[in-house]
Amino acid sequence: MAKPSEQSSTSGRQTGQGSSAAAIRQQREELRRQRELRQREQLLERDRDLLREQEQQLRRERETSPIASSSSSTAGPTSSSSRNMSRISQVGIFRNQPGDVVETVRSTSVSASQQQQQRRREAATSMSVRTAPRVKKRYRPGAKVLKEIREYQRSTSLLLRKLPFARLVREISLEFVGPDYGLRWQSNAILALQEASESFLVHLLEDTNLCAIHAKRVTIMQKDIQLARRIRGQSWIL
Repeated sequence: MAKPSEQSSTSGRQTGQGSSAAAIRQQREELRRQRELRQREQLLERDRDLLREQEQQLRRERETSPIASSSSSTAGPTSSSSRNMSRISQVGIFRNQPGDVVETVRSTSVSASQQQQQRRREAATSMSVRTAPRVKKRYRPGAKVLKEIREYQRSTSLLLRKLPFARLVREISLEFVGPDYGLRWQSNAILALQEASESFLVHLLEDTNLCAIHAKRVTIMQKDIQLARRIRGQSWIL
């Protein structure tokens, strides 16, 4: 067990150590504040010296150029205020101060607005490039028709679709025979019918075109088809 005198002495030592540490902290804070104040004063003095040098330079320029002095005399208080603002903005008295966040916010807002404008320009240019109308190739009148005629004359493939033609053949055969007969068609038979019908139509339209040319026309009409069939000797008329 410790004696009460020893306990009181240890508690006194602890309180003394705590008070000395607090005093040391206060001294350090005061020294830091004094250092910051000195730095601020030095910055202000430097800026003031720069302002004085600029004012002296302006005075020398006014003395050397009489036209500038006369224009400055007629400008009035607004020009002097704008000149002071320009000096402040050039020298930067209120810049780089501790706790000054106005300039940083302004610079960030300006940079953000510039980025938005650039994005809008890029989007507008990209949209204009995407939505540009495609230029169609133009042909002389009659050139495309002659090209199609040559292609059809060169090819021997069937022009009608096979499935619709097969459905048409089955429908007509059912009308003649009836559904109870059970008529069935082979694919080769339907292809032979398609080949014959296409050749018949091609030759008929060739004669019809000749009849239209004989009538001094370009467009074929129903009466041209009827005349071509009568010349061929076909009695029944479409």
